[in-house]
Amino acid sequence: MKFTFEDKVQIYKERKSGTTFSKLQLKWKMRKSKTKYLVRLVDKHGLDILRHSSHDYSIQFKEAAIYRVFILHVSITSVSIDLGLSTDSLLLRWIKEYKENGYNVVVRKRGRHAKEENNRGVRERKQVPTRAELEAINRERIHKKIRCLSYGKRSTRKEEIVRAISDLRQDFSLNKEQFSDLVQFRKNYENYYGIEVKR
Repeated sequence: MKFTFEDKVQIYKERKSGTTFSKLQLKWKMRKSKTKYLVRLVDKHGLDILRHSSHDYSIQFKEAAIYRVFILHVSITSVSIDLGLSTDSLLLRWIKEYKENGYNVVVRKRGRHAKEENNRGVRERKQVPTRAELEAINRERIHKKIRCLSYGKRSTRKEEIVRAISDLRQDFSLNKEQFSDLVQFRKNYENYYGIEVKR
């Protein structure tokens, strides 16, 4: 069910007047978690945050949000509320796409897709990256993957590290020496970025 601005304001006012989350859930058919998120969002940013406006989030904005979750270990809900996102599922989707896209931020273009053909009706060929460019791209992907391994519970992290090691060695045909260089990068990460990574 889609809620109007007026509906959301009413839900917020009812909650602030003492109506329980359970009663709001029954009346409005909105999950408790969504209602709690809405209340926290308005408490932080005011009622105007509930107005729907189309947002195009930049790559830097998305990277900063994902960075706060992965590296600084701030909860997804807290980051979403702090940034004024309409729902925390938006940040969840960014993180999912980030992992699926080789630890790169996905940028969605709005509007119609541009035609893939030029005026002569011939498809333009994509430029093939040079060997040096490909190595730089792969190096960046590896570094991002290693940075993200500090996220999550310890048991899950161990499984993810094993999976990442296996993926990296298969994707990039890494030998033991090359892999130890990557591990050294992870150790030097805190010095390189000037922050302490929680373990």
